[in-house]
Amino acid sequence: IAFITTTYWGSSMGLTGYLPTYLKLIGWTPFLADSATTVMTGIASLGTIPVVLISDRLGARKGVLIVSTIMMAVTVFALPLFKGTFLWVLIILTGLTRTGVAALFNVMVIELKEVGSEYSGTAIGLTSTLGMVGAFLAPPVGNSLEAFNNGYPFIFWAVLAAAGLPFFAILKNK
Repeated sequence: IAFITTTYWGSSMGLTGYLPTYLKLIGWTPFLADSATTVMTGIASLGTIPVVLISDRLGARKGVLIVSTIMMAVTVFALPLFKGTFLWVLIILTGLTRTGVAALFNVMVIELKEVGSEYSGTAIGLTSTLGMVGAFLAPPVGNSLEAFNNGYPFIFWAVLAAAGLPFFAILKNK
């Protein structure tokens, strides 16, 4: 779980920081560019409860996390490929699952038989710390790719999010 959060949070943090800069570079007004991040974050907050409820209803946390991670990778990858209204659609879709995933990761840590309530605080702290390593390292690495092309940071963060997918294979379903 910690490796997946490292890749996912790295991708998410890089995207959040760079998105307004990118939008300004492609001609958006500063107000609209900065508002896009606010909208994405607001949608992410609204999406938390439905994502968690859907995972409970389906009894498939792992499946919801895999779909969310794929959705993150695909939408982030697509951001530099589109302009105009469809870009807003991608921003909203990217936001939908961002924070719900973090909540599900924490729940999955607590539900691990080996962790339980006795070690949950320590386990969540360790997982979050490793996730924040990704959030610390990924933004400057991705941002440095802008020197070659202003869309390359998105490609890096999409690949980073997708890099966590193989780790789902070792997660237990329950």
